[in-house]
Order: sequence, then C-alpha cells, then structure tokens
Amino acid sequence: MGRYGWDEKPRYVVEMERDTAIRRAEKAEAALAVLEARMAQGPGKYDGYATWIRELTDAAGVCVMVIGGNKGTGFSVQVIDRELAKDLPRLLRLVADNIDQTENPADS
Repeated sequence: MGRYGWDEKPRYVVEMERDTAIRRAEKAEAALAVLEARMAQGPGKYDGYATWIRELTDAAGVCVMVIGGNKGTGFSVQVIDRELAKDLPRLLRLVADNIDQTENPADS
C-alpha cells in the first residue's frame, strides 16, 4: 500500500506536485535569465575600455580586468558570438592555470 492507503496518489495530489515542479523550474529559469542579463548587458566600470580594445583590435571578444584602477577594481567582458560566451569560463580557467604554473612552477 502507498502513503495514502492505496497504490496510487489521488489525481489532485499528482497535479499539485506537477504544478509545484513546473513553478520551481520556471523560477530557476527566470533567475538564470536575470543573471545572464546582468552579466551580458550591464555596462561595467571599464566597459568603455573593453569596447575601445575590441573595436581597435577587431576582436570577437575581450576581457578587461582592472585591479585598483582610478574607478576601483572591476572587469568587463564583451563577446560578439554567443557561442564564444559559452566557452569563456573554460578559457578563463586555462588562463588562470597558466598563470598559476608560471608563478608556481614547482607545484605543477
């Protein structure tokens, strides 16, 4: 016997659980969209410099990181192609690993 004293859940329970799952998925999707919109569209402190570098170099994308600059610390990322944006985390990890190996050659 099931939790409710019979083998199947009542239809209203199944529908309520389904609706709850759908609402949770929609909320997660909406939160992700807001995060992507903030990352993709919000001009940062150094966005003008990123635009200037991207246009000057005719690049498909640029990452500008400023530490302790005259506008404070910040970064700006601009990419033309959405597929490139998907690869950015992997590319940035490669850069970080390269820096780490350069600074700490005995650890590698």
